[in-house]
Amino acid sequence: MATLPNEEAVQQWVRDQIEVLFGRAFVIEREPHVHDEKEPDLRLSSRDTNAKSPIEIKLSTWTLKELEEAITKQLIGRYLKNPEYRFGVLLIVHQKSRPVGWKHKNGKFLSFEDIVAHLRELARSIGAASATAAQVQVVVLDVTL
Repeated sequence: MATLPNEEAVQQWVRDQIEVLFGRAFVIEREPHVHDEKEPDLRLSSRDTNAKSPIEIKLSTWTLKELEEAITKQLIGRYLKNPEYRFGVLLIVHQKSRPVGWKHKNGKFLSFEDIVAHLRELARSIGAASATAAQVQVVVLDVTL
């Protein structure tokens, strides 16, 4: 996975792995990849219930602001608006180390671990806002060499 060339290839790999591991429990949909897509990268649907969960996949080459927006604008703002579907995943795939880190809005540079902690706290604080708030889990696949 560390050598996959782009986000689309990573999405396909993740889809294939979920299908191999959990294929009988879930239906996994991969949305068409178009410029203005308004659909999550992957969507898990339970075979036994009406539960559906979006998975948004981002490479760690994205900026901190873009990763924050994946939680706030994409997952919560679009895919988890329906009150029946309240649980989603931001999957960050870390393929290449950044010696300097990610620039924070305060001008400091953060390590990958700091970025993940920051995003998890953002998701937690949004989810804690109310009993019916959307819940996002930030998950990491670290395949740095």
